[in-house]
Order: sequence, then C-alpha cells, then structure tokens
Amino acid sequence: GLAIVKRLVDAMQGSITVTSVVGEGSQFTLTLPLDLARPTKSKASKYKADLLSGRRVLLVDDDPMMLLAGSNLLQRAGAEVSLASTAEDTLTACRDAVPDALVLDLNMPGVDVPELVRTIRDMPTLGQRPIIAFSASMTAERASDCRDMGFDAAIQKDADLPATLASVLPAA
Repeated sequence: GLAIVKRLVDAMQGSITVTSVVGEGSQFTLTLPLDLARPTKSKASKYKADLLSGRRVLLVDDDPMMLLAGSNLLQRAGAEVSLASTAEDTLTACRDAVPDALVLDLNMPGVDVPELVRTIRDMPTLGQRPIIAFSASMTAERASDCRDMGFDAAIQKDADLPATLASVLPAA
C-alpha cells in the first residue's frame, strides 16, 4: 500500500513524511500542491505529451484519490479523461461520450464488475473498445480471471497506466 501511495504522491508532485513513536504509533503526512487546475511541467515526467493524444479514456474508481492521480497521469500523456465512480455513472459516461478505452477498478463497493463488463461489451457504440482492469492487488491468477471476464488487460495500480493503454489501443 505504501509503495502505491508514494507513487501517487510523486505523480502529483507532492511529498509524504512519517514520524513514529514506539508505543504510540505512526503519523503519515501527505502534502499535495493546491493548484491542481493548472498543468505544471515536471522534470520527472516520463510520458510524451502525445502518447495518448486525442484518446478519450474513461477512468472508473470509487476512490477519489485514485481518480485524481490516474487522471493526472493520463492527461500528462495527452489523453482526454472522463471520470466515474459508480456502475451507473460508468454506463452514463459510456452513452454520453463513447470512450476509446476504459480503465476499471476491480474493487468497488456494490459493483458487480463482471456484470458491468458484460453490459459495456453489449453496448453497440462501444464495440470492442479496450477495457483494462485496475487493482491494488493484481496477481497473475487474478489477471487471468480478468481476461476471462472480458478485460483486455489487467494491471497493478502502480503500473505504467499510460503505456498499458497505448499498447492496447489501435493505432490512431
């Protein structure tokens, strides 16, 4: 979990510190820039701004921090990102503006993920658009199960999301 947090904090150009007192516990402090509305140039940005240029990506997660971090990464790579946090919002977003690809969290409370994937796959406007499973606890077995559910790829949340999307999207 801490490795994922560190990667997210770095992606958002923030910092994380820890203080610990034996017998009392640990305190983690997360500091993020407040000016998130304006894009900034990062010396550490490893994505070409055109890697996903013009691609519409729907990012689905119930965790607001994951939505923020994921959208930041995808936007840096040039993607146009829409966000959803429920199954209903996901289906509405798919109908309103057909995405080129979807990134779907596997662990959302109250969401039957296999059913949601089937519903998306049955939508005529989506055809066979790539759907990527996104999880904090991805194993090889779980990735195989995801492919059986209809996902095109399955990755750990701290993996290279823009590169994975670029690899499953057809050439523009």
